[in-house]
Parts: sequence; structure tokens; C-alpha cells
Amino acid sequence: MEGLNSKHCSKCGEDVMPMAAFCQSCGDRLPSNISSAFVASVAAIQPGDPAAPVQEFRKLRVMNWAIVALISVGATMTLFKSQTFTGVLIVAALMTFIAGPFLLTAVVLSRETIFFTGIPVAAHRRKLKKVAVAFNVILGVFGTLGLITGMVTGQIAPLVSALFYVIPPILNVRALRALVLPS
Repeated sequence: MEGLNSKHCSKCGEDVMPMAAFCQSCGDRLPSNISSAFVASVAAIQPGDPAAPVQEFRKLRVMNWAIVALISVGATMTLFKSQTFTGVLIVAALMTFIAGPFLLTAVVLSRETIFFTGIPVAAHRRKLKKVAVAFNVILGVFGTLGLITGMVTGQIAPLVSALFYVIPPILNVRALRALVLPS
């Protein structure tokens, strides 16, 4: 029965997700033809079944990519205004610290194989998932400190802007914890 709801890579023999275009271990392209028995078995799986397909996180991925795009545009505009090399380094470090968790979460929640300099990132999703959770928790802690500071000082604008660093990381951590990676 295992062959009906999972495929194996012809190159390395590892299990791959249904409908995957590339192997998550070696990055080899998988054949695109799918047998009717495989499609029928996927359709017969019930939502509570442990062999149910991976949950989609499309809206959360779009939110993360949008945040990365906004941060990148703002940081790029700030980089052009910076007149010193130290200023460029500080802006680049802050952009990496703030955009990094969102970018990493979007990559981990994606079902596609993503390549970074020719290396398949999907092969390391389990490790990336742990790192993404840690980065989102750190960003959430900084946001919580901003919320506390805004409440103590009575300033509304920093209080509202700190929500940006609290709500998305909470949503990301919940999604990453619910993400079941194929073994």
C-alpha cells in the first residue's frame, strides 16, 4: 500500500511527495506521468488519515513574500541614501535580521523544490524548519518588547508598528509547527 500514496526517486530511492517535480533529497527531476492508481489512492484519502497530503499554506507564503518585498524595497531606498560604508552595513544587517525569518518561512512552507546556487534547498527542509521557528520566535520576542515599551511609554505609533513584528511571526510559528514533512 505504501507505493500507492508515495513515489520513490529513481536516482536515490528516497520517498518523494505526490505531484512533486523534483526529488527532495537529490534534486533529480521526477517523471511527470502519474498512474491512475496513484491518483485514485490520493483521492480516497480522508482528511484525518495520517497519509493525508501536506497542508497548503498559500496565503501565509504570499504574506511572507509580500513582507520580504516591502522590507527589501525600503532597505534598498535606505541603502541609496546611506553615505557611509558603515551605514550600508547596518542597513544590510537589519534587513537580513528582519526579512530573513519571513524569507526562510516562505521557502520552508513551499512545496516546490527551490534551488540556491544549484543546490536543492528542499533536501534540508527539516533543518530549515527548526531554524525558521527559532528566527520567528526571536523576531516575535523583539516585537513583544516593542509592544511592552509602547504600552509603558503610552506611545501609540510604536505600539501599532510593533504588531508587525508580533502577529506574522506567531502565524509563521503556528504554521511551521503544523507542517508535516515527508520522511
